[in-house]
Amino acid sequence: MQIVDPHLHLINVKQGKYDWLQLNNPPHWPLKSHIPHNADEAAITLSAPFELKGFVHIEAGFDNNEPWREIDWLEQHCKLPFKSIAYADLSSISSIQTIKRLCNYQSVVGIRHILDEDAVRLLSKTSFRTSLQFMAEQGLMFEAQLNLSDQKAVALLAKVIKETAGLKVTINHAGFPFHGATDCWQAGIETLAQFSRVAIKCSGLEMMEQPYTIHGLQRILLSLMAYFSENRVMLASNFPVLTMAMGYQNFWHLCAELEFDEFILNKLMFTNAQQWYDIDFAAVPEAKLETHGYA
Repeated sequence: MQIVDPHLHLINVKQGKYDWLQLNNPPHWPLKSHIPHNADEAAITLSAPFELKGFVHIEAGFDNNEPWREIDWLEQHCKLPFKSIAYADLSSISSIQTIKRLCNYQSVVGIRHILDEDAVRLLSKTSFRTSLQFMAEQGLMFEAQLNLSDQKAVALLAKVIKETAGLKVTINHAGFPFHGATDCWQAGIETLAQFSRVAIKCSGLEMMEQPYTIHGLQRILLSLMAYFSENRVMLASNFPVLTMAMGYQNFWHLCAELEFDEFILNKLMFTNAQQWYDIDFAAVPEAKLETHGYA
C-alpha cells in the first residue's frame, strides 16, 4: 500500500531551536516528553505492506528568524520525494522579502503561520492579507491551522479566500474537532468546503486529548468527506507529535483498517496528497545553493 504523508515534521535539534519542544514551554501536553527530539527521514521508514512514496514537511520551529535554514537542511538531507511548507511571519513588514527568499527553494510549495487563538486578529491585519496575496501570486499555498468552531475566524478566512484570487488553502488537523463543539465545527467545515481551492487534512487527534481510535477517525473522516468530498480530504500522521499516541507504522495500520473500499483509501492515503502538493516521484528536490544568498 503506497502512502504520501502530507503532514509531518522532521526534527534536527543539533541545528534547530524548536522552543515548543522544551517541556517548560507551551503547548503543555501531558505526554509531551514522549516526542523524540531528533526525527530524520530514517524515523519515518515503513515496512510491508506499506511503502512511503513521499511526504510533506510542515515547518516545525527550526528557526523562525531565518526559516530558510530549515529548508536548507531538508533539501540537503532528504532522499525521498517531498515538498515543504515553510514558516514566515505573515504579519511582519519583512514578510515579502522572506517569501521571496523561500521561493528560491525547489521543495517549498507553501507557508504556515499558525493562527489558532490569534486567528481573528491576524486575518484582520492588512499586512497579513497582503502577504497572502503575494503568496498567491507566487503560486504558494497557505497552511491554515485554526479551530473551525471559531465562527468569527472561519468567516474572516472565507472572506480572505474569496478576495484573494488563486490562493490555495490547506486546513490543518481537521480544524480541531473538539468534543462538545460539533455543530459549530461542522458549520465551519461547510463554510470553507464551498471553495474548490481549499482542502483539509485529518490528523493531530493526539493533540486534542481524544482517544485515537478507528471509530473516532472514521467519524471525523465521514464528516469531512460529506462537505469536501473524497477528493479534498487527506490522511496525515503529524509525526513525531503522533508518538504521544502511537508509532508511525501503527498509525498507517490503523488507517488501512478504516471502513472504506480500496479506491477511497488510496485517495485518502496517497492520491489526494500527491496531487494537491504536486509531488513528483521522478525527482528529489535539489537545493539551489547559488540563490540562497538572496537578501
